[in-house]
Amino acid sequence: MSRRSAIGLAACAGLGLLPLAATPAAAPAGTSSYMNIAGVAFRAGSHATVLVSHPGNCIATGNAPIHADFFLPQGAVLQGVRAFGYSDGIDQEAGVQIAIRAHDGAGQSLLLLDGVTRWPQGYASEPFPITPGVVIDNQTYAYSLLARVPDGQQLCSVRILYAAP
Repeated sequence: MSRRSAIGLAACAGLGLLPLAATPAAAPAGTSSYMNIAGVAFRAGSHATVLVSHPGNCIATGNAPIHADFFLPQGAVLQGVRAFGYSDGIDQEAGVQIAIRAHDGAGQSLLLLDGVTRWPQGYASEPFPITPGVVIDNQTYAYSLLARVPDGQQLCSVRILYAAP
């Protein structure tokens, strides 16, 4: 090892950093991974939609539709989502609607997931599995996460679960 390399390694170690060669390898194929989408990353479905931000990157919409596009690796298997949010607990029937659609670019779309949260009062999360999983085909489809957040509810984030190809 050269003197310069030894000094670089010592400097990295002193800062608590790993040099590039010592960084952990990517997860092996077939291992589950997550993609997180913050509530504030969602966009309004129309110009009339008012998005209200809350602490913790949470968002409220008054039941108006919102969406966020996402991109997973080609051939990955979409296994489901976990929605994180808040409920004031006043309306026990209210819940955040979570959906995933695959769009073909020619006006057609496939509904891959559609669910409604049933959170108790306070902060909570709820899983929505997709069984069997859906193989991601980026050459044919674009993927969107859709939500409706009724009064008294907040969407803080959505964690997308997938298996790497």
